[in-house]
This record gives sequence, structure tokens and C-alpha cells, in this order.
Amino acid sequence: MKKDFLAGATLVVSWLALGISISNYNKIKDFTDYQETQNHYFLGDNYRFFDEFEQNVSDKYLHLQHDQITVVDGHVGYQPVSIHNDGIGTYLGFSNNEEVLATYDDFGVLIRPEENTANEGEFLPYQHILIVPTGSPSITDDEIPSHDGYEMVFAFDEDQTYLLYVNTELVKCEEYWVDEGKTMSKEFGTPISKNKLLEKNSN
Repeated sequence: MKKDFLAGATLVVSWLALGISISNYNKIKDFTDYQETQNHYFLGDNYRFFDEFEQNVSDKYLHLQHDQITVVDGHVGYQPVSIHNDGIGTYLGFSNNEEVLATYDDFGVLIRPEENTANEGEFLPYQHILIVPTGSPSITDDEIPSHDGYEMVFAFDEDQTYLLYVNTELVKCEEYWVDEGKTMSKEFGTPISKNKLLEKNSN
């Protein structure tokens, strides 16, 4: 018991030495990824707290498919908000939609754990990002398809017009695969609430 107390006291002193307040230290203790966060701090990374939509991060270059949907990795606590082309390639800009602990130029970890969890084939809000080629150099607003549970964030032009969609609700996809622990799918999912309604009506 005494040993545990001394270990905890030493950890608090270490945090304070890094200029972290007691209130922020208490927040960190509640992280789902606390151990990972702790390790980053002691590696000397320049972490800080970001309120919602205070941090903007650019992701890796996209490898667009010209004739099929491109799947983009999501980041928990973030949503896509912009797209850029620097003459070399196209990449996405994300903004945090939850309070996070992060460096200025990298994705961070949530301060509050996610209340919702995704089962097999499901995607939490803003975690299913699809880029859809239209096959046309231009498209009007009336020609943009809508999908339940998703919003079209923006359209952009490369060799043709592409539409970027992201789910705003918990959705489930029937066809999916798992790549390095991440669920991926090229189909638009069905909102879970709608799935439950369909199942209820079929009984």
C-alpha cells in the first residue's frame, strides 16, 4: 500500500515537473489510452490539450481509385473538413470533434472515453470515409446522391469530380474486411437505428 502511494506521488511530481496542472493530470488518469499517453509524455513529445475543433491535422496522401470507391482511414475523435493538393498529391485535413491530448501536427487521444462501441462490420460516427468518383469532370448539386446516415463533405476535381462522404451516425456494412485491426468497407452502411426498425417490421 505504501509502495503504491509513493509510486503515485512520484508520478504526480513528474507530471508537475513537465508543467502539467493537477486538474489536467486527473483528466489524463481517466484516458482509455492512459498508458500510451503516459509513454508519449515521458518520451518528451510536446503534447497539449485541444478543445473541440481547435486542432487541424493533415493526413497522408490519398491514392484515389478512378473507377471505384476509395476508402480512407478514420481517426477516433476527428472528422474530415478539407482537402488539399500541393502539386504532388492530394491529402485530407481533419479537425478534432472531441477534446483530445495531442501534439500540434499529429492525431491525439480522447480525453473522455467513447461511450459507444462498434461491433463487427460497424462504424462509429465520422469513422467511415468514402471518396466516390462520379465519372464526370463536373457535377451539379442536384446530381449529388444522398445516403442515409452520411453527409457529403465536399466535392473536388482531379481528372474527374470526386465526392467525399462521411457517416454521421453509427452504421453497419454487410460487406467489409479487416486490415491491421481496422474495419474497412467500400459500401455505404445502413444506420443502426434503421437496421433495428427494419428487423422489427420484418417480425
